[in-house]
Amino acid sequence: MLVVGCFQMGAANFTFRELVNLGDSCVLQYDYFHALQYYQNAQLLSNSLKLQSKIADCYYNRLEYQKCADILKKVGEDSLSHDAYREIVYSYRALKQPGSVSYWGENLIQRFPMDGEMTAVVMNNSCSDEINQPQVAVEIGQTYVKTDSTNLEVLRSLGNAYFLEQKYDSCKITYHTLLNLGDTTANNYYYTKVSHLQIACP
Repeated sequence: MLVVGCFQMGAANFTFRELVNLGDSCVLQYDYFHALQYYQNAQLLSNSLKLQSKIADCYYNRLEYQKCADILKKVGEDSLSHDAYREIVYSYRALKQPGSVSYWGENLIQRFPMDGEMTAVVMNNSCSDEINQPQVAVEIGQTYVKTDSTNLEVLRSLGNAYFLEQKYDSCKITYHTLLNLGDTTANNYYYTKVSHLQIACP
C-alpha cells in the first residue's frame, strides 16, 4: 500500500496533509524522487519549517547538497533538528566548504555536545590544510573527553591534533589510550612510535 502511494499523481486532488503523508510513505520506501514531488506540491498549499526540512532531507539523500544546505540555512539555526544539523554539516563537507563546516559544526556540538561523531568531524575540519587550527581541535577534544574518554573517533582526532600541535607527550598518551581500548590500527601504531621518537630526540 505504501509503494502504491508513492506513484499516485494528480496532486491537485489532495489536501496538504494527504500530500505530506504520501511523501512520508515514499521516504519509508527510500523513494526520495516521488517524495520530493509530493512535498513540493504540499509546499504550494502551506510552507512550514517542518516541511522545508523534509524537502531538504530529500535533496540530501539525492546528493543535491547545495539545495539541501540552502534550504536548511533559511530554516534557521534555532529551528533545526539534530538530523538537520548533521545534514547541513555533511553537505558543506561534501561541497568542500570547510569554513561553513566549522560554523555549522561548532553550532551543532554546542547544542548536542555528546555527539561524538560530529565532534570528530569538526575537529578534523579544524586540522585540515584549509583551516589549519589544530589548537581549536585540541580544545574541542579535551572538552569532550572530560565526559567520555573512550570514544575512539574523538580520541583519534585528538591524537592527530596533538601531533599537529607538536604536543608529543599528549599525543603519545592519547594513542596509548586508543591501543589499550583495542583500536589497533596501523595509524595508531605509527603515531605512537613517531611520538616516542620525537620525545626521545626532540
